[in-house]
Amino acid sequence: MQSKRLKKSQIIAFSGFLSSQVYVWFRGVEERKQRAHAIYAQEVNAALANITGYPHMGGKKGALILAYHQIEYIGQRAYDMIKGKFIEILMAEINQRQLLKKKTWWTKPKAEAYGEIWCADFTYLAVFGMIIYVAVVLDAFSHYYLGYHVSDTADFDLVDGAFKMALKNSQGVLPECCMLNDNGSQYKNDLYREHLDSYEIKQVFIPAGTPWNNGEAEVGMKDIKALFYHQLSKRPIDRRQNVVDYSIEISHEIFKELNEKIPRLKLHGVTPLDIVTHKADDKRKIVHAFISRQKQDRRHKNHVDNLNEHISHQTHISCWTDRRLKNMLNLITHKYKNIIPEGVG
Repeated sequence: MQSKRLKKSQIIAFSGFLSSQVYVWFRGVEERKQRAHAIYAQEVNAALANITGYPHMGGKKGALILAYHQIEYIGQRAYDMIKGKFIEILMAEINQRQLLKKKTWWTKPKAEAYGEIWCADFTYLAVFGMIIYVAVVLDAFSHYYLGYHVSDTADFDLVDGAFKMALKNSQGVLPECCMLNDNGSQYKNDLYREHLDSYEIKQVFIPAGTPWNNGEAEVGMKDIKALFYHQLSKRPIDRRQNVVDYSIEISHEIFKELNEKIPRLKLHGVTPLDIVTHKADDKRKIVHAFISRQKQDRRHKNHVDNLNEHISHQTHISCWTDRRLKNMLNLITHKYKNIIPEGVG
């Protein structure tokens, strides 16, 4: 006689049992605990010896190495389980001895208006085989770049040059709260600190290893690199021109673009210059009105049937040089070190 699997509703209909009782029976089957796997001392000991000898290995590799050297056989899951338990015991012992430093909470000063906090930072770029450093000083609230300096050395002059430009461009509006920067030796230089003290600017260092606490400057560095290398990909160098001077020319263009042309999400869709010149509210109203008009005019716009064909035709991508194609891919994927400007052999 062949057995047949019935649904719960069919069992209830055929048997006459209460539905609540049937569901209790089924729940008992589903919740039945699996039998614990047998644990053998020889396998545990072999796994522990391998874990302490090769801490980086997971269960798959760990079990394989034990079997290969004919030390012991243990399953992958069992190995991982033993390693997990070992880590728990390890952490418990470390915590009992108080070997880990306690996390210290640091309250980051927050700018509520333009002119309260300045941020200082620097980054490096690879330009024709040379390392070029770019230091910046920006207003934390508006993200307006007040100063920058380009050099082939990361020293006092690099960061002080950016500070000097910031003093000139701030038009006397110095930071009321502080200058925020990391713990780099350039910012702890006695001459630099004395320069800040002469303007009664308080210097605040973020905790070591927490670059996110200087987030306004850190995020901006990504944009600086992206814009710099985009300009580099389009401008072949004159071999007679100094690389630092060439980098200064590009930097002048990109900082003007960052300040005046690129709106920020943090600023609700306006540029740093709009904040500095107190035109932000008016500019937002203009942008919102434009968006509304564009939405209404969609019924008059041309519909695209084949997007791939349209993009290829619009960009004339089939006419691009090999180098331009590769440069664009490297820009999109942030592989800036692979960029070679047009016209450079």
